[in-house]
Amino acid sequence: MNALPEPRPTTPMAGQRSVSPETQKILDDIERIYSKPVPKVVHAPVEGPRVSPPPAPQPGRTPMSQRATDLSGLMLAGGASGFMLGTPVAGILWASGYANPTVIAIVFGAPTALALAISRVIRRANQHAEAGRDIHQHFHGDVHQDHSQTETKTYGIFATTNNAKEKK
Repeated sequence: MNALPEPRPTTPMAGQRSVSPETQKILDDIERIYSKPVPKVVHAPVEGPRVSPPPAPQPGRTPMSQRATDLSGLMLAGGASGFMLGTPVAGILWASGYANPTVIAIVFGAPTALALAISRVIRRANQHAEAGRDIHQHFHGDVHQDHSQTETKTYGIFATTNNAKEKK
């Protein structure tokens, strides 16, 4: 059997320009003279790890506000004093064999409850002292002062809010 020659396409393939050989030569010369070669892919070397390492622990306390620093110092002092006072007392009670949990709770819980109650009374007294101050306002001309208060009560599963204005 005789081998047939490959057929020559009469039209350009899809997506290809149909340019005559002379025109293509001119285009190639223009591109070679006026354009710079553009690299197809640029590989930039990456130095070191791509993910930063976790922060290294620093000596000392963690950074925080001045108030938080003061409060943490107070908490540490309170814990240390409680440990220094509580350990000998617990040792004495354990050694004596007469440790009654109810009596211990009353003896050591009463001062704490008393301190909390006194601080609450002082806080309430300060709130009432601030609320009882007279407000003196001086206006010139016609002024309308509205002394109404709005009370909000939210209740129920779907949190229904009812606002009621109260005139004084």
